[in-house]
Amino acid sequence: SVAKVTSSQKITNLGYCRKSKEANDKLLSENTSIKNAKSEIDFKYSKLQTEKSKLEQRLQGISMELQQLKQAFQASKEESAGMQNLQLEIAAQRERAQRAESRNGTLELQLKQQSATHSQEISDLQTSRNDFEREAGSY
Repeated sequence: SVAKVTSSQKITNLGYCRKSKEANDKLLSENTSIKNAKSEIDFKYSKLQTEKSKLEQRLQGISMELQQLKQAFQASKEESAGMQNLQLEIAAQRERAQRAESRNGTLELQLKQQSATHSQEISDLQTSRNDFEREAGSY
């Protein structure tokens, strides 16, 4: 036997259907809003990931530059120390050259004095020889 549905039950059922449809439409609308928000969040997340990747690459580049600068600075320090050593060596060479020049000047002066003395001695000897030859020639 088929149960008979009364018109008040139909009206009640229609009310439930209407409320159920409204609730379903509201849930569909909320679901669409959530999906849209999720898509927007996913898009922003993707952009942030891309930016993060770029920043990491830039940081890696900066780290490499910093390493190169540290190496250049170390080389510069070593070169500077080498230059200081060269400057010290040059100063020592100059000092030795000045001392040698001074000794050379002293030796030159001594040689001039000895040369003058020798010249005088030779002249005196020549005079003595000439005197001796004159005297010998007179005998």
